[in-house]
Amino acid sequence: MAPEAVAFAEATLSVGAQPTKVRKLLPDKFGSHLISKDLINIKQALTGKSDNEWRDTVDYLMDLQKEENNVIKVLHDADGEVAAIYIQLEKQRQMYRTYGNVIELDGTYKTTKAGFSLYHLLIEDNNGDGQPVVMFFMKEETVE
Repeated sequence: MAPEAVAFAEATLSVGAQPTKVRKLLPDKFGSHLISKDLINIKQALTGKSDNEWRDTVDYLMDLQKEENNVIKVLHDADGEVAAIYIQLEKQRQMYRTYGNVIELDGTYKTTKAGFSLYHLLIEDNNGDGQPVVMFFMKEETVE
């Protein structure tokens, strides 16, 4: 890859550009190609993000748990593996108490590298917009 293409990628990623958008610009500007994963790795190197996502996740959950009114639950299966993670922040609990008349459920399917599905329980606020009041990750959606 041309040095000017790498310099462009590093410069744009270091100020917050999305790797997929940078990937689309490289062929037009420089005739060079990089896969999104390579650009993500460059961005992580530039921003100092860790490669250990599980350790980062645990650290983040522990920080959230320091606030006594946040509810963080990690459930394990019979083999001791993480099966589900439940997160509800104090702000979300307050919002639920205020606007909890209409409840909606939204989910994704295995969008994380670990294969967890992400679900949000939402309420409808006074503007009619859905606001998340709890989120939970589940390893499996069914039990055999």
